[in-house]
Parts: sequence; structure tokens; C-alpha cells
Amino acid sequence: ERDEAEQEAKRTMAIAADKVEALVQLRHAAADSGQTIDAVHERSAKRLLDLAIRNRGVYIKLGQHLAQLDYLLPDAYTDTLKACFDDAPRSTPAQVAAVIEEELGAAPSELFFAFSPDPIASASLAQVHVAT
Repeated sequence: ERDEAEQEAKRTMAIAADKVEALVQLRHAAADSGQTIDAVHERSAKRLLDLAIRNRGVYIKLGQHLAQLDYLLPDAYTDTLKACFDDAPRSTPAQVAAVIEEELGAAPSELFFAFSPDPIASASLAQVHVAT
């Protein structure tokens, strides 16, 4: 068991060393091409934001989490990914009805006296509707 742990530690260290070397090479390549690392961060942050918006749900939640890591990530990421806190995507009334029917076994009209198709709040993983 100890040998397995030592082997795993060696593999992890080798991987980490490779990643550091790749980062150093990336920085040198960026400098040689006239790009700054800040420009690389800006471009990458925009790509992550686009990925989160296109894939919705947990990807937006992850973007929100990354936006709060200002003590760890470059400003380009935290500033760009703060957009994940705004304008969370909304599901259509048909999508909402389908989820309710799947989860509760009946259409909203059968379960509630009234059900507002327009959400009163929307977040990365859910939205809130008024129902009585």
C-alpha cells in the first residue's frame, strides 16, 4: 500500500512538472510572438464565459464559482466570469411543464389551481414560479 502511494506521488509530481514546463513554454511563446500573458488570459476567460453560457446549468454555476476566486485567478478571469451572475438563462414554459410532469407525474394544470408560466426568479440551476 505504501509502495502504491509512493508510485502515485511520483506520477503526480511528474505530471505537475510537465504542466509547469508547458506553462513556462507558453509564456515564452507568448512573449516571443508579441502577446502578453494578460492577452492570453483575456482570450481564455472569454472562451470560458462563452462555454458556460452555451452549456448553461452547472457550467454557469462553475463560472460563478471561478468569478469569486480573485485571490487565486488573474483578474481577466474573475472580471469576465462575473457575467455568469447576470441574466441567468430561463427555461421555456414547455420545458418547465415537462420537468414538472416528469418529476411529479402530472402536468402543472393538474397539480395546481394556478401556475404562472413566467418565473419570478432565475438562477444557474433553477428558476422559481408562483403556483397555488
